[in-house]
Amino acid sequence: MWGIMSMQSISYLSLNTLLLVGFLEKIDQRIIDSARSLGARTNNIIIDILLPSMKNGISAVFMLSFFKSIADFATPNIIGGKFSVLALEAYFEVIANGNLSLAASMNIIILFLTLLVYFIFAKNRQNYTSLGLSSQRKAIKLHDNTILYYTIAFISSLLLLTLSILYISIIFTAFSRMKDGSLVFSLENFKDTARYINSITIRSITYSLISALGGSLLGMLIGYYLIIKKDSYMKVIDYFANLPYVIPGMFFGLAYLLFFRDKPLYLTGTSAIVILNVLFKQLPFSTRIFNASMKSVDKNILKAIRDLGGGSFYEIKDGILPLSKESMRVSLINAFTTTMTTVGSIIFLVYPSKKLMTLVMFDVINSGKYNEGSVIALYILVICLIFNLLIQVLTKEKSHWLRR
Repeated sequence: MWGIMSMQSISYLSLNTLLLVGFLEKIDQRIIDSARSLGARTNNIIIDILLPSMKNGISAVFMLSFFKSIADFATPNIIGGKFSVLALEAYFEVIANGNLSLAASMNIIILFLTLLVYFIFAKNRQNYTSLGLSSQRKAIKLHDNTILYYTIAFISSLLLLTLSILYISIIFTAFSRMKDGSLVFSLENFKDTARYINSITIRSITYSLISALGGSLLGMLIGYYLIIKKDSYMKVIDYFANLPYVIPGMFFGLAYLLFFRDKPLYLTGTSAIVILNVLFKQLPFSTRIFNASMKSVDKNILKAIRDLGGGSFYEIKDGILPLSKESMRVSLINAFTTTMTTVGSIIFLVYPSKKLMTLVMFDVINSGKYNEGSVIALYILVICLIFNLLIQVLTKEKSHWLRR
């Protein structure tokens, strides 16, 4: 149990940190300076100012971690041993017994728990729309001469070291193999893995690109018509677009499996059902980001475009897109990375002949082939890093071109 909790906590650490940093960056530095001028120590600033200001952010991070943890079956399946969780039992009911009814009932329980937590913590949903984005990205300056500061710094360093060790372990395992009772450097793992992922890599990247581009554009359009145009019908669409945020991944996948298995909406076994699933599963993140971004768009710029005869197309092309560059960057990176690493929502939708990299990795690890699993994990990591860097470069070049 403790191993499962530790692995889940570490795996969610990066995203949670980004979200909390976004909330921290929204705090006015003048408040900190005023408190310091009145004699407040760093301990008092953290306890009396920063923590209360981050209350909504901490609640959002708690909800996000809870939703992911309660629907996670991959981690308990790999390292849980005899310890089982409800999501894992639901997974076994589908894979081992083919009992979709019982699996759906278990997922209803998981859904009830997620909705319960959601309604308890999300009393003011507007506070969560930023998702870590900030219009003013300024670091909060604190003096580093208190016990609390050094305690937080020590814990942060320890967590960073743990993450580094995990990534190093993946790389080490991918490039090593047991021979004559000792580990030796080897490229055999890459040769053995090649038969799994020759066509799967292209398919995974394609699905992820479609999810990233489609989800980001949909999120931007929803934000544009909801916030800028104030379309009353978009409130309903925005509500349904945010539902996947609280729906467990396995429940989401089972719903697609049951809904699209009969004509005239028969999509089972096709690429379309997988793409639709991953696209709409990531849509809440994109929608919330662009909703927050649209609130900071200068309406005078859009008015000037309209005065010059431009319609909605030119408002989006010449106004919204340049002003929402940061939101688009974060949305693209998040959607691509999440799709490349997703398992739960698509595991029941993908046919054996159309598997993705994460599902192949899941299978080989379950078969005890940890070296080959590490190779696939390394491939996924490198692909996500390349996409991240590519988006960073493209957005910087676009900004430079716009300034010219």
